[in-house]
Amino acid sequence: CHDGTTALGALRIAPTGGPVSLSPVTGRASLGTDLSNDHPTSFLYDESLARRRGALAIPSALPASLPLDSARQMQCTSCHDPHEQKYRKFLRMDDRRGALCLGCHVMSEWRYAAHATSTATWRGIGSNPWPRSPYTTVSDNGCENCHQPHAAAHPARLLSQSQERTVCFVCHNGSVASMNLEAEFLKPSAHPVAATNWVHDPREDPRTML
Repeated sequence: CHDGTTALGALRIAPTGGPVSLSPVTGRASLGTDLSNDHPTSFLYDESLARRRGALAIPSALPASLPLDSARQMQCTSCHDPHEQKYRKFLRMDDRRGALCLGCHVMSEWRYAAHATSTATWRGIGSNPWPRSPYTTVSDNGCENCHQPHAAAHPARLLSQSQERTVCFVCHNGSVASMNLEAEFLKPSAHPVAATNWVHDPREDPRTML
């Protein structure tokens, strides 16, 4: 259904209230067949994976509201319940403050981080940093300040912007954060961040960085 070709209302048996007229999924809801910019699914989520990757909860510690399938695989239905829209987008739990993401991703220092505690809001200048979110503060948007679980602009780490610097500058340009970092990097003496994208990796050894 979510590749945009199937009408959700094309049911074999119409409900008692009459036929349902729902057209094929379009826009951002249509994921297409290339899922490289979406959260991965259909992979074995076991203790070996959690320990190998790090920063992942072991399966026995996952919230009951985020189930794996019978083969212990992560699926779309681990995060979404297609038959109950208790939370937005049929999510199985509230995603405010990154709660849904933190069900699997163990970020030990997250609770003390500025993105988890800041009550800053968009000042209405520049681009809206959260155009698809109902939340209005940095803390409430949580992980989605920087990441986008579906149709991410930069597939690696599901980052929300296609240019590395704009992942930060969408807020740190005077529109949300109190410090305007973008202005600092526009100075002639600044490090030329606009000249390159995705050169460094968070996991690289700073002693060997070029």
